[in-house]
Amino acid sequence: MADNVVTEEQKPDFSEDVEAIETCSCELKPMAEWVKLEDPEQCHECILKPIAEYYLSDLTAAGAKEQIDILNEAWESGEPEKVGEAFDKIKEQVGPKLQERLKTYDCFAQTYRPGEKVPETEEALDSNNDSV
Repeated sequence: MADNVVTEEQKPDFSEDVEAIETCSCELKPMAEWVKLEDPEQCHECILKPIAEYYLSDLTAAGAKEQIDILNEAWESGEPEKVGEAFDKIKEQVGPKLQERLKTYDCFAQTYRPGEKVPETEEALDSNNDSV
């Protein structure tokens, strides 16, 4: 773990993400609560792994060893509720920029619908037609 230490100059600046989450219309629930909800369109437990990986990546970049340990311990328990509780606890312990960045992952998890097609923009459609 000592190799994961990040100097102050290397810590990421999440300031751009703060503005993005403030405009999000998602009504976030605490992850510990959300993971227990029944949802016929989505397996909440299934999406925890990618969200945990995003958390871990940002926590590692920020040098947040204590929070990494919290997440690892919860993950090793094998209990989705503990992982959700760890996400919530971690957000309470980190600075506002990183906290808002982590909330974007929660927002993604809570609004993701597998199989839902994202509408393409006209530019994307035009560029696809040009390549044919």
